[in-house]
Amino acid sequence: MYLSKEKCSIAIEQWNQTRPNYSKIKDLISPTDAFHFTKEDCKWLNTHEDKSSNRKFRMYTGVYNSELILIVYPLDLHGKQKILDSYLAKAVAPLENDISLVETQTIVITEKTILSKNLEVLNLNTCNQSTTLNEPKMPEKLSVVDIERWKNSCLDWFYHECTDYKGERIFKSFIVPFSDLVRTDEGYHSVICFFAFKMSEIYQRLVPVLIFVSINEDTQEAKIVTNEDPDTKSNVYDWSQPCPPFCKDFI
Repeated sequence: MYLSKEKCSIAIEQWNQTRPNYSKIKDLISPTDAFHFTKEDCKWLNTHEDKSSNRKFRMYTGVYNSELILIVYPLDLHGKQKILDSYLAKAVAPLENDISLVETQTIVITEKTILSKNLEVLNLNTCNQSTTLNEPKMPEKLSVVDIERWKNSCLDWFYHECTDYKGERIFKSFIVPFSDLVRTDEGYHSVICFFAFKMSEIYQRLVPVLIFVSINEDTQEAKIVTNEDPDTKSNVYDWSQPCPPFCKDFI
């Protein structure tokens, strides 16, 4: 759905008023729910992107029609929110099907043989090495653990944050890498967005993040979205950053 900027502002303020109230949050969030972005949703974001080295967008949390929503705000070349008549908004909903995650790893096997001057084989070593220069910082298995951690612990986390901190540390928004929603890999178009928990080395506590899973329309196989760099063959995961606590990009 698309909401006018006025309705978006109201929805965002509704979430801000909800953050201190655990009972209301519990009614809005089911631990197993997610956000489903269609091919058309991804195209909308691509249409409104200004090409820049930043290549990120913002997602604000809101409450609309008694449902938790994420509102997508494209950014301009200066990293500021683009002023549009309406914005894409997605309501949280249960998964319709199981998700089959696929991870492909390419390994090079190198054999090193030492032949003596007397034509004797002195040593034979075998070495397995990944062809990817940078190993994934958030591979599929670890991402799934983070998603499951959210399912098992999110209600306790909300209760703790509401009780001890009056909701002040609960997320209002996220900065998200552009590649998480706009896919270039063939066949992968629709995207499912999950809440997850990741340990922050800076704050030394679990913080909520968004993990994006792209779905292949033909095979229905899925894979964790990574921030792929075609020049370095890097598949480092550039995870979304919640605000709070990571709010420097919102200043």
